[in-house]
Amino acid sequence: MGFTGIGEANIRHRLVAWGITLMIVGLVPLRIVLGPPHVLADWLTFYTAGKLAGTHALVDPRLFLAFQHAHGFRTDIFPYPPAFAYIYVPLSRLPVLLSFVVNAVVMLGCAFSAGAIGARLFALPKPLAILASLAWTPIGVSITIGQNAPLGVLLAILAIGGLAAQRPLATAIPLGLLLYKPTYALPLIGLLVIRRRWRELGIVAAMAAGWYLLSVVATGGDLAWPLHYAHSIASYYHADALFNAPHTVSLPGILLQLGAPLAIAVGSAIALLVLAIPGLARRPALEAGSAACMIGLAVSPHAYAYDAAMLLPMLLLLGSRLKEPLRTRAAFVVYILPAIPYVGTSLKLLAVIVLGLAAAWVWKRSLGLCLPAHAGEGA
Repeated sequence: MGFTGIGEANIRHRLVAWGITLMIVGLVPLRIVLGPPHVLADWLTFYTAGKLAGTHALVDPRLFLAFQHAHGFRTDIFPYPPAFAYIYVPLSRLPVLLSFVVNAVVMLGCAFSAGAIGARLFALPKPLAILASLAWTPIGVSITIGQNAPLGVLLAILAIGGLAAQRPLATAIPLGLLLYKPTYALPLIGLLVIRRRWRELGIVAAMAAGWYLLSVVATGGDLAWPLHYAHSIASYYHADALFNAPHTVSLPGILLQLGAPLAIAVGSAIALLVLAIPGLARRPALEAGSAACMIGLAVSPHAYAYDAAMLLPMLLLLGSRLKEPLRTRAAFVVYILPAIPYVGTSLKLLAVIVLGLAAAWVWKRSLGLCLPAHAGEGA
């Protein structure tokens, strides 16, 4: 939706000012000043993976943790397909802090690109869409702890764009690359199944086979690495869920934290997913792809604050469709409140936003109340 007139220009300038402020807050986190700094946080896990690429230690928790302990690193496993460790090999040759900075710059570039490409897909002014990406709190969190969510959201936006343009290769290749983190890729793969996009699914399956073969090499020739990988994830999941419970943004995560039985937490997630399927099948590809990322985030068994970067496509979609003054008011709630140090975390505002938007989208689709689609958008 374009911005015209003096009133719209003032609103745009206000949104840009907010965006720049939030980008600074996100990339120079106030938590470093207001609380104990965790500058390297998750980065040491990726740094270690780069060091151990090509060895069985990538899928052997004892060897992986022993290496970290010997080097004084924060102990954690590498919960990614082993082949993804090769991305970090060049960075693991650098001093730890320098490698962290290089990764942050690369992820910043991914966030910038996600906004720029999103501007074209969602018919938004490019500066505003780029700021919408850089100012989104989960993206800033991801960059400042050494995570890779901006890469995930960039690949997701590319795949959604390919699906909307009905270009199988442009859909499948970024989606196949997104398999570096299965929890990001599975919602869009599920969307392809729902919409019967068999050609794209065939390409993604071939790329999945490539991930397997490269991971055999990454684990020192371990053909059974998926079994060892699954065992590592199973042993890691419970402790990780307990440690990161305050940061969860998914429905099952929130319910489990509130003390609900596992059956209710899982059943609620399944129910939300089932209710979303008709809308995912019927809506235009651009909206369905954005919604798939959002629903996948809402029902994920493992979704923390930085993973909410995957909500960006839906935020861009809403930014292009909402009218004023609702758009500005929604931007204030969605962007500014969760960014306030401690307030956003203590009130679980990110989880409220993720689950609220997911529930609202499913409800509107169930009642047939639809957002207007862009003319000419592919199915």
